[in-house]
Amino acid sequence: MSLKALQPDALSKLRDIHLPPAVSWWPPAPGWWVLLLLGCLLLPACWYGWRRFHMRHRQPTQKALLAAAMRELADLDKGIRAGDPAAMASLSSLMRRVAVQLDGEAAGLTGDAWLQWLDSRWQRHDFTAGASLSLSEAPYRPISAADAARLSGLCREWLEAQQ
Repeated sequence: MSLKALQPDALSKLRDIHLPPAVSWWPPAPGWWVLLLLGCLLLPACWYGWRRFHMRHRQPTQKALLAAAMRELADLDKGIRAGDPAAMASLSSLMRRVAVQLDGEAAGLTGDAWLQWLDSRWQRHDFTAGASLSLSEAPYRPISAADAARLSGLCREWLEAQQ
């Protein structure tokens, strides 16, 4: 007998390679738990911040804008009735600010186009005729107290008609 016949095959004594079990997706690693917790905290915080930002920066409604304009006009009335040029300039500025808030295209209008725009908002021709011509001239030259009172009343009617 040969020596080879007496020794069993060395390779036949080896066992097969055993692979480790597949990595399970559950339970997640601690980092994923932290990320999930941060997401749960961050989502409501972002929603709250977004709502708070929009509540602070929202545009005033037309009704609130016109109510504020009416209050400002009431404050200006005493100076307007006295014929104060500064009050008349403020009235003109007030009307311009309200017009721009109502329609952005009103910002570039001057002179007759400005007065026609005001008339178009209430289907009357009071601004293009009479004492209201003083509205476009009020910041630059003094007008009579009677014209000032008439113009103030006309502006009040226009603001009330916009509501």
